[in-house]
Amino acid sequence: MSVRSHLYAALVIATSLLAIPAALAQVSAAPAPKVGDVVDRLNGIPVYFNGAIGHSNGRNITVDGYNLGLRYQCVEFVKRYYYQRLKHRMPNASGNAVQYFDAKVADGGLNKSRGLLQYRNGSPTAPQLEDILIFGPRPGNPYGHIVIVSAVAEGSLEFIQQNPGSSGRSRQTLALRRSDNGVTVNHPRVLGWLRLPGRKPAPQVQVPAPVPVPMPPPELIPASPPTPQQVPVLEPVAQEVEIPTQDTVPAPEIAPVPSEAPVNLPESPEAPSAKAP
Repeated sequence: MSVRSHLYAALVIATSLLAIPAALAQVSAAPAPKVGDVVDRLNGIPVYFNGAIGHSNGRNITVDGYNLGLRYQCVEFVKRYYYQRLKHRMPNASGNAVQYFDAKVADGGLNKSRGLLQYRNGSPTAPQLEDILIFGPRPGNPYGHIVIVSAVAEGSLEFIQQNPGSSGRSRQTLALRRSDNGVTVNHPRVLGWLRLPGRKPAPQVQVPAPVPVPMPPPELIPASPPTPQQVPVLEPVAQEVEIPTQDTVPAPEIAPVPSEAPVNLPESPEAPSAKAP
Protein backbone atom coordinates (compact mmCIF):
# COMPACT_ATOMS: atom_id res chain seq x y z
CA MET A 1 0.00 0.00 0.00
CA SER A 2 1.37 3.44 -0.95
CA VAL A 3 2.03 6.29 1.48
CA ARG A 4 -0.90 8.19 -0.01
CA SER A 5 -3.26 5.27 0.67
CA HIS A 6 -2.04 5.01 4.27
CA LEU A 7 -2.65 8.72 4.82
CA TYR A 8 -6.14 8.55 3.32
CA ALA A 9 -7.12 5.59 5.51
CA ALA A 10 -5.79 7.35 8.61
CA LEU A 11 -7.84 10.47 7.84
CA VAL A 12 -11.01 8.39 7.35
CA ILE A 13 -10.50 6.66 10.73
CA ALA A 14 -9.79 9.96 12.48
CA THR A 15 -12.94 11.54 11.03
CA SER A 16 -15.07 8.60 12.21
CA LEU A 17 -13.58 8.76 15.71
CA LEU A 18 -14.31 12.47 15.94
CA ALA A 19 -17.97 11.75 15.14
CA ILE A 20 -18.42 9.33 18.09
CA PRO A 21 -18.62 11.98 20.90
CA ALA A 22 -21.27 13.88 18.96
CA ALA A 23 -23.35 10.72 18.52
CA LEU A 24 -23.07 9.85 22.22
CA ALA A 25 -24.09 13.38 23.16
CA GLN A 26 -27.15 13.04 20.94
CA VAL A 27 -28.20 9.84 22.74
CA SER A 28 -27.66 11.30 26.22
CA ALA A 29 -29.62 14.38 25.23
CA ALA A 30 -32.66 12.32 24.16
CA PRO A 31 -35.69 13.64 26.04
CA ALA A 32 -37.29 11.40 28.66
CA PRO A 33 -40.88 10.32 27.95
CA LYS A 34 -43.60 12.60 29.24
CA VAL A 35 -46.79 11.58 31.02
CA GLY A 36 -49.22 10.50 28.34
CA ASP A 37 -46.59 9.39 25.80
CA VAL A 38 -47.22 5.99 24.17
CA VAL A 39 -44.48 3.55 25.21
CA ASP A 40 -45.91 0.23 23.97
CA ARG A 41 -48.96 -1.40 22.37
CA LEU A 42 -50.75 -4.74 22.52
CA ASN A 43 -53.05 -5.54 19.58
CA GLY A 44 -53.22 -1.84 18.81
CA ILE A 45 -54.18 -0.74 22.34
CA PRO A 46 -51.59 1.77 23.60
CA VAL A 47 -49.73 1.74 26.90
CA TYR A 48 -49.10 5.25 28.23
CA PHE A 49 -46.22 6.54 30.33
CA ASN A 50 -47.34 7.62 33.81
CA GLY A 51 -44.10 8.69 35.48
CA ALA A 52 -44.08 8.00 39.22
CA ILE A 53 -46.22 5.08 40.40
CA GLY A 54 -48.50 7.26 42.53
CA HIS A 55 -49.19 9.81 39.79
CA SER A 56 -52.64 10.14 38.21
CA ASN A 57 -54.05 12.53 35.65
CA GLY A 58 -57.80 12.50 36.10
CA ARG A 59 -60.33 9.74 35.54
CA ASN A 60 -60.85 8.19 32.10
CA ILE A 61 -64.58 7.86 31.36
CA THR A 62 -65.89 6.49 28.06
CA VAL A 63 -68.49 8.37 26.04
CA ASP A 64 -71.16 5.95 27.27
CA GLY A 65 -70.20 6.58 30.92
CA TYR A 66 -68.08 3.50 31.68
CA ASN A 67 -65.33 4.13 34.23
CA LEU A 68 -61.93 2.96 32.93
CA GLY A 69 -59.98 4.26 35.91
CA LEU A 70 -57.38 6.90 36.71
CA ARG A 71 -55.00 7.93 33.95
CA TYR A 72 -52.50 6.27 33.57
CA GLN A 73 -52.60 3.71 36.35
CA CYS A 74 -52.31 -0.05 35.75
CA VAL A 75 -56.07 -0.60 36.18
CA GLU A 76 -56.86 1.98 33.50
CA PHE A 77 -54.89 0.08 30.83
CA VAL A 78 -56.36 -3.32 31.74
CA LYS A 79 -59.97 -2.09 31.73
CA ARG A 80 -59.42 -0.01 28.58
CA TYR A 81 -57.91 -3.03 26.82
CA TYR A 82 -60.82 -5.31 27.78
CA TYR A 83 -63.34 -2.61 26.83
CA GLN A 84 -61.82 -1.71 23.45
CA ARG A 85 -60.34 -5.05 22.38
CA LEU A 86 -62.70 -7.62 23.95
CA LYS A 87 -65.85 -5.45 24.30
CA HIS A 88 -66.09 -6.33 28.00
CA ARG A 89 -67.55 -4.10 30.70
CA MET A 90 -66.95 -5.14 34.29
CA PRO A 91 -70.09 -5.13 36.48
CA ASN A 92 -68.09 -3.44 39.25
CA ALA A 93 -66.12 -0.66 37.55
CA SER A 94 -64.27 0.51 40.67
CA GLY A 95 -61.59 -0.86 42.98
CA ASN A 96 -57.82 -1.08 43.31
CA ALA A 97 -55.78 -3.73 41.55
CA VAL A 98 -55.63 -6.15 44.48
CA GLN A 99 -59.44 -6.05 44.76
CA TYR A 100 -59.78 -7.65 41.32
CA PHE A 101 -58.97 -11.03 42.94
CA ASP A 102 -61.78 -12.39 45.13
CA ALA A 103 -60.39 -14.91 47.63
CA LYS A 104 -63.91 -16.31 48.19
CA VAL A 105 -64.24 -17.50 44.58
CA ALA A 106 -63.24 -21.13 43.94
CA ASP A 107 -60.64 -21.94 41.32
CA GLY A 108 -62.26 -21.68 37.91
CA GLY A 109 -65.36 -20.00 39.34
CA LEU A 110 -66.99 -16.79 38.18
CA ASN A 111 -65.81 -13.55 39.72
CA LYS A 112 -69.16 -11.75 39.54
CA SER A 113 -67.73 -8.31 40.33
CA ARG A 114 -65.57 -8.46 37.21
CA GLY A 115 -67.65 -10.79 35.05
CA LEU A 116 -64.59 -13.00 34.51
CA LEU A 117 -63.48 -16.52 35.39
CA GLN A 118 -60.92 -16.58 38.19
CA TYR A 119 -58.01 -19.00 38.61
CA ARG A 120 -55.67 -19.23 41.58
CA ASN A 121 -51.91 -19.28 41.15
CA GLY A 122 -51.11 -23.01 41.00
CA SER A 123 -54.36 -23.86 39.22
CA PRO A 124 -54.55 -26.83 36.82
CA THR A 125 -55.63 -24.23 34.23
CA ALA A 126 -52.56 -22.38 32.97
CA PRO A 127 -52.63 -18.66 32.19
CA GLN A 128 -53.05 -17.80 28.52
CA LEU A 129 -52.85 -14.87 26.17
CA GLU A 130 -54.90 -11.80 27.25
CA ASP A 131 -55.57 -13.10 30.77
CA ILE A 132 -55.38 -10.54 33.58
CA LEU A 133 -52.59 -11.34 36.04
CA ILE A 134 -53.16 -9.98 39.56
CA PHE A 135 -50.39 -9.12 42.02
CA GLY A 136 -50.92 -8.66 45.74
CA PRO A 137 -49.68 -5.69 47.80
CA ARG A 138 -46.09 -5.03 48.77
CA PRO A 139 -44.35 -2.63 51.15
CA GLY A 140 -44.99 0.88 49.90
CA ASN A 141 -47.83 -0.23 47.62
CA PRO A 142 -50.91 -1.61 49.39
CA TYR A 143 -52.99 -1.40 46.20
CA GLY A 144 -51.46 -4.31 44.28
CA HIS A 145 -50.88 -4.40 40.53
CA ILE A 146 -52.61 -5.89 37.47
CA VAL A 147 -51.18 -6.64 34.02
CA ILE A 148 -52.18 -8.48 30.84
CA VAL A 149 -50.50 -11.66 29.61
CA SER A 150 -48.98 -10.87 26.20
CA ALA A 151 -47.30 -14.23 25.41
CA VAL A 152 -47.09 -17.73 26.89
CA ALA A 153 -44.45 -20.43 26.33
CA GLU A 154 -43.88 -23.82 27.93
CA GLY A 155 -41.76 -22.49 30.77
CA SER A 156 -42.48 -18.76 30.92
CA LEU A 157 -44.94 -15.99 30.22
CA GLU A 158 -44.59 -12.37 29.23
CA PHE A 159 -46.89 -9.62 30.47
CA ILE A 160 -47.48 -6.04 29.42
CA GLN A 161 -48.19 -3.34 31.99
CA GLN A 162 -48.89 0.32 32.51
CA ASN A 163 -47.46 2.38 35.37
CA PRO A 164 -44.37 0.30 36.29
CA GLY A 165 -42.64 3.46 37.54
CA SER A 166 -40.44 6.06 35.91
CA SER A 167 -37.67 3.59 35.09
CA GLY A 168 -39.78 0.42 34.79
CA ARG A 169 -40.23 -1.59 31.59
CA SER A 170 -43.60 -2.02 29.91
CA ARG A 171 -42.95 -5.77 29.43
CA GLN A 172 -41.47 -8.37 31.73
CA THR A 173 -41.10 -12.14 31.77
CA LEU A 174 -41.87 -14.59 34.58
CA ALA A 175 -41.10 -18.31 34.81
CA LEU A 176 -43.84 -20.95 34.90
CA ARG A 177 -43.53 -24.07 37.08
CA ARG A 178 -45.61 -26.96 35.79
CA SER A 179 -46.39 -30.03 37.89
CA ASP A 180 -49.03 -32.74 38.18
CA ASN A 181 -50.99 -30.46 40.52
CA GLY A 182 -51.06 -27.37 38.31
CA VAL A 183 -49.18 -24.38 36.94
CA THR A 184 -47.56 -21.76 39.15
CA VAL A 185 -46.36 -18.34 38.07
CA ASN A 186 -43.01 -18.01 39.78
CA HIS A 187 -43.60 -14.78 41.67
CA PRO A 188 -44.49 -14.56 45.38
CA ARG A 189 -47.13 -11.87 44.90
CA VAL A 190 -49.09 -13.36 41.99
CA LEU A 191 -52.53 -14.22 43.36
CA GLY A 192 -54.05 -15.59 40.18
CA TRP A 193 -55.52 -14.59 36.81
CA LEU A 194 -58.85 -13.64 35.28
CA ARG A 195 -60.22 -14.74 31.90
CA LEU A 196 -63.16 -13.81 29.74
CA PRO A 197 -65.68 -16.70 29.77
CA GLY A 198 -65.79 -18.76 26.59
CA ARG A 199 -62.29 -17.90 25.39
CA LYS A 200 -60.46 -20.84 23.80
CA PRO A 201 -56.89 -21.58 24.87
CA ALA A 202 -54.42 -19.66 22.75
CA PRO A 203 -51.50 -21.54 21.15
CA GLN A 204 -48.17 -21.30 22.92
CA VAL A 205 -45.61 -19.06 21.30
CA GLN A 206 -41.98 -18.20 21.85
CA VAL A 207 -41.86 -15.46 24.45
CA PRO A 208 -39.96 -12.51 22.97
CA ALA A 209 -37.33 -10.60 24.88
CA PRO A 210 -38.76 -7.73 27.00
CA VAL A 211 -38.46 -4.16 25.75
CA PRO A 212 -35.16 -2.83 27.21
CA VAL A 213 -36.24 0.74 27.52
CA PRO A 214 -39.59 2.50 27.70
CA MET A 215 -38.83 4.72 24.72
CA PRO A 216 -36.58 3.90 21.73
CA PRO A 217 -33.47 6.07 21.39
CA PRO A 218 -33.38 8.58 18.52
CA GLU A 219 -32.05 7.32 15.24
CA LEU A 220 -28.37 8.11 14.85
CA ILE A 221 -27.12 9.41 11.52
CA PRO A 222 -23.59 8.07 10.98
CA ALA A 223 -20.98 10.50 9.87
CA SER A 224 -20.29 10.33 6.14
CA PRO A 225 -16.71 9.42 5.25
CA PRO A 226 -14.80 12.26 3.59
CA THR A 227 -14.82 12.31 -0.17
CA PRO A 228 -11.55 12.23 -2.08
CA GLN A 229 -12.00 15.98 -2.82
CA GLN A 230 -11.96 16.69 0.92
CA VAL A 231 -8.65 14.93 1.50
CA PRO A 232 -5.57 16.98 0.62
CA VAL A 233 -3.09 15.29 -1.66
CA LEU A 234 0.15 15.01 0.28
CA GLU A 235 3.42 14.16 -1.38
CA PRO A 236 5.68 11.67 0.36
CA VAL A 237 8.35 13.41 2.42
CA ALA A 238 10.79 10.57 2.68
CA GLN A 239 12.39 8.12 0.30
CA GLU A 240 13.18 4.56 0.98
CA VAL A 241 16.82 4.15 1.98
CA GLU A 242 18.54 0.83 1.96
CA ILE A 243 19.96 0.23 5.42
CA PRO A 244 22.95 -2.11 5.42
CA THR A 245 22.55 -5.16 7.56
CA GLN A 246 25.07 -6.36 10.08
CA ASP A 247 26.48 -8.83 7.58
CA THR A 248 27.26 -6.08 5.05
CA VAL A 249 29.03 -3.73 7.49
CA PRO A 250 32.83 -4.05 6.86
CA ALA A 251 34.83 -4.99 9.92
CA PRO A 252 37.36 -2.39 11.10
CA GLU A 253 40.98 -2.99 10.17
CA ILE A 254 43.28 -3.90 13.07
CA ALA A 255 46.98 -3.18 12.74
CA PRO A 256 49.16 -6.24 13.28
CA VAL A 257 51.24 -6.38 16.42
CA PRO A 258 54.98 -7.11 15.88
CA SER A 259 55.82 -10.57 17.12
CA GLU A 260 59.13 -9.54 18.61
CA ALA A 261 57.50 -6.97 20.82
CA PRO A 262 54.47 -8.57 22.43
CA VAL A 263 52.06 -6.14 23.92
CA ASN A 264 49.61 -6.89 26.72
CA LEU A 265 46.30 -5.36 25.69
CA PRO A 266 43.78 -4.47 28.41
CA GLU A 267 40.57 -6.42 28.41
CA SER A 268 37.68 -4.71 26.71
CA PRO A 269 34.88 -3.74 29.07
CA GLU A 270 31.54 -5.41 28.50
CA ALA A 271 29.29 -3.40 26.31
CA PRO A 272 26.16 -2.27 28.09
CA SER A 273 23.10 -4.25 27.06
CA ALA A 274 20.84 -2.38 24.69
CA LYS A 275 17.53 -1.33 26.13
CA ALA A 276 14.49 -2.53 24.35
CA PRO A 277 12.77 0.31 22.58
